[in-house]
Amino acid sequence: PRPRNAWILYRSWYYENHKEEFKGPGNKMGHLSKLAAREWNSLPQEDRLYWDLRGVAEGLAHIQKYPDYKYRP
Repeated sequence: PRPRNAWILYRSWYYENHKEEFKGPGNKMGHLSKLAAREWNSLPQEDRLYWDLRGVAEGLAHIQKYPDYKYRP
């Protein structure tokens, strides 16, 4: 598995904190992603840095766990 980047980490957090609002028919995950993206793009720089650092930390942990991993799309 690939390590998650800052956006994916934020999107996962956003889902966990807003999933109750999206229960029921007619609510699509694509809509949730659009809302998350809108908030992501308006995050202050210091908040964005938090997620960037989490992404870097996850990447470093991934390197330790899978030292021979090579991304092959």
